[in-house]
Amino acid sequence: MLRIALDTDRAVDLGNGFNLKRRRVAAHQRLELTGVSKDSLPWLKSLGCFTEIHQYQLWCS
Repeated sequence: MLRIALDTDRAVDLGNGFNLKRRRVAAHQRLELTGVSKDSLPWLKSLGCFTEIHQYQLWCS
């Protein structure tokens, strides 16, 4: 799944409503995780993810 996300512009369905997609931000590639619930944020942050808010929507990278 990771290889698909890194090699294409398609979102990869990870289950539990999570989607993983490669994006270009400020000339850098990164992986974004969408469909994240607020309840799962502490767990994801403990794994090294960070959050951003764009247009009042939560994004997890």
